[in-house]
Amino acid sequence: MASTRLVHSLSTRAKAIGSSCSSCTLDANLIRKGAVRDYADLARLGHVTRARVMQIMNLLLLTPDIQEEILMLPRASAGRDPISEREVRPIATTPGWRKQQRLWRAVQA
Repeated sequence: MASTRLVHSLSTRAKAIGSSCSSCTLDANLIRKGAVRDYADLARLGHVTRARVMQIMNLLLLTPDIQEEILMLPRASAGRDPISEREVRPIATTPGWRKQQRLWRAVQA
């Protein structure tokens, strides 16, 4: 998955440049800690567009319980994942956690 490669690439490169970020994951902490200047830097490090970085960063707008459910989803052993990142994007940009919960349940059904 492209987002997994992006996180791995950023983590590896952030460590390589001597980042003081303890987790070195794709999140706003990389910017706050000075490992990267902005989302454009993240995009260059991850070899993706700035728009793609924004799509991934917007996933942080999901309710914490939806984020946790996504992280706990089993890996697909064959074929496609049952829920795609593309299906989750509109949920992340929906204001209101109750609305997000309703949309999330609909995607899971």
